[in-house]
Amino acid sequence: MNFEQYCRPGTCEVCGKETDVVVVASMMGPISCAYCRDCLDAGAEPYEVMVSYIACAGHFPDGVNSTYQEIIRSSLAYLNKTEEQFIEDVDRQIREIDEQYARYVEEAQKHTFKDPVGGWHEGGCGWDPDGEPCGECSNSNCGECIVWLRKQNR
Repeated sequence: MNFEQYCRPGTCEVCGKETDVVVVASMMGPISCAYCRDCLDAGAEPYEVMVSYIACAGHFPDGVNSTYQEIIRSSLAYLNKTEEQFIEDVDRQIREIDEQYARYVEEAQKHTFKDPVGGWHEGGCGWDPDGEPCGECSNSNCGECIVWLRKQNR
């Protein structure tokens, strides 16, 4: 890639410098980030992108393959960040994700109900007693639903 051909004024997401940047795919997954020439040449990744990516994958370093460990360690050195701080930030992000999910489940349970045969219903969508999504559901009881009855050969 020819940096000069594709660069535009902007902010590097790795170092925060206001300079010419290119937007290219991150090595941390399906996301594009803006990189200045120095950070791109160094192969450095944005810190918060690394934290989020690894938090979704598992814990660092044990939950990450050796290729990602190398990318992360190289980026941490480039950014003058410690591995200990990175591990703390990943663990914090995991806790935040878990807390957010728990709030989502709690809120969803306020708007769903379980019918007498074990199906779940929420706002026009349903899941049969086997946990299979049924899509649109106008019934309030799987025991009265033609789709569920056919599945049960009744």
